Formats: sequence, C-alpha cells, structure tokens
Amino acid sequence: MERNDYQEEKYRKFIYSSKRRIQRRVLQLEKLTAEAIHNYIHLNYKDEWFESNFSILSCWKFSKKDFDNTDKFWCDAIYFEDFHIENERVFTFNGHAWIGLASNVGSEWKVPVSGKFCISSNGKTLKSYTLTFYNESQELVLVKNSKC
Repeated sequence: MERNDYQEEKYRKFIYSSKRRIQRRVLQLEKLTAEAIHNYIHLNYKDEWFESNFSILSCWKFSKKDFDNTDKFWCDAIYFEDFHIENERVFTFNGHAWIGLASNVGSEWKVPVSGKFCISSNGKTLKSYTLTFYNESQELVLVKNSKC
C-alpha cells in the first residue's frame, strides 16, 4: 500500500470511528445541500454536483444511523426523475438510487427513492428532510425532523 493510500485509509478509519465526527460531516453536507437547493430555487442554478450532494449526504447519514452496525448501507448515486419546488423553501423529488451494503460494495441495487427537503429562510441550512429508499418490502428512511 502506498503512503497516500495508507494515509487516506487511516483518515477514513479515524472519521468513521467516532459518531461525533460523522455528525460534524453530516452537518457540513447538510449545509452544502441547503445552499445547492437555495441556488436552484432562487437563482435557477443547478451545478453538476446537484444530485451528488444528496447521495453523499445519504452515505454519511447511513453511517451515523447504523454506527454500531457493521453492515451499513451506502448510496452510490441518486437520480431525479421528477422534482419540484413547493414554495421558496421546500424541494421535493422522486427518482431512483443505487444502494448497497458496505460489506459487499461489489453488489448494489437500483431502488426507488423520494425526498422532501426544507431549507432555512436564509438558505444556509436544512431545517428538515426525509429521504426514503424503497428496497423490496423494506423502507430505509433518513430523517432530520424540525418545523419547516
């Protein structure tokens, strides 16, 4: 293993070994996602990372949710098929995602996904959101609850 690979692996283990560090990363990603939604709603600007923000946030949220579980879910990608702006602070979508188990990264499934995101009035944070992945008879739900 090269030195850079070793350092990367060591850093990854460091981050994933603490629920607090995972939570800080989730909060950073929530801010990036809120800003992307705000830019889309108010400026009609959608960058090439728009959909990726949601899948990266999902991965970290799965890590936090299943912290003590060795067989965590991960999300490779989310693709929007239908999305709309309900008002100046609420963004909803339906689409599909590629998810899998961390123990078997070579195997992933295409599953339906839906989401509803509410941003703060200044567009800098996510007030609440619900992301629901529909895997056969199982629903995987990632939630941040707050009044919108």
